[in-house]
Amino acid sequence: MDDIKLQKNIDNIFNFANMAIHRAMWFSGMVLNPNNSIAVNKWKPLENYDFTHTPANPQDVLNEFKVFTYNNALRELMESFDIIIINIFKLLYIMNNFADNVDGKLTEKETRNFKRKNFYDKLKQLDSLLNNKLSQQKTYWQALQDIRNCITHCSSTVDKPEIPLNLPVFKIILKTANNETELPIGVNANGFKATDDSVIRIEFQTITKVFKKGERILFTAHEITFLILAMQKSLDFLRKIILEKYLSNFEPEKDSFGIEINILKNDKF
Repeated sequence: MDDIKLQKNIDNIFNFANMAIHRAMWFSGMVLNPNNSIAVNKWKPLENYDFTHTPANPQDVLNEFKVFTYNNALRELMESFDIIIINIFKLLYIMNNFADNVDGKLTEKETRNFKRKNFYDKLKQLDSLLNNKLSQQKTYWQALQDIRNCITHCSSTVDKPEIPLNLPVFKIILKTANNETELPIGVNANGFKATDDSVIRIEFQTITKVFKKGERILFTAHEITFLILAMQKSLDFLRKIILEKYLSNFEPEKDSFGIEINILKNDKF
């Protein structure tokens, strides 16, 4: 398979991956406004609905809808990721076993056997094809799959002793001569008060969120955002590893991280 055809096949797979990321972002954000509060503030049963129980506090319904939406965004993301793994395996199998034979493909039996493997065995086999370079990403993906299984099969309740999930996050700190203030991530129509000696500092760190047995799977707005961004970063790494191994003219791209900060209240800042 020549470089052009290989690049096209890889691009098609990861275009699907990007669409999955965007769907998860949209799905998880559709009940939020820019201030990270629930956008749905009124609800009314349709006339042809017969409610046998109406909660005393409508906010309970909104909170439940928020949890449902977040968890299903994660579930949909992981189910799309399973499709991505299958397509990557099929491509790598061809590259490893047929070399320049562009007509090489998996038999129906080989494809069926791989699809029948559980998620963790698929990851293991994929990692072996990539010279075991996915160890860090595998830990993250496996934790997400554990959470996905709890959402799907246990009504979002943890059925394992515990599920640790490492999330890369960042904080934006506004530092002045007198104090430091952590700025909320998102849109703030009122802006932030800054002086000529103010400094904005971005701190990167990894937090570990641990779900214990019997607990419910719950994420905050920021946690689900960082989770999806980390998934995007891990997919970028996977794409890079594949191109590096199989593309003859591979040139690594520089890693980048973009943050947009709008200063609204101080022209001198």
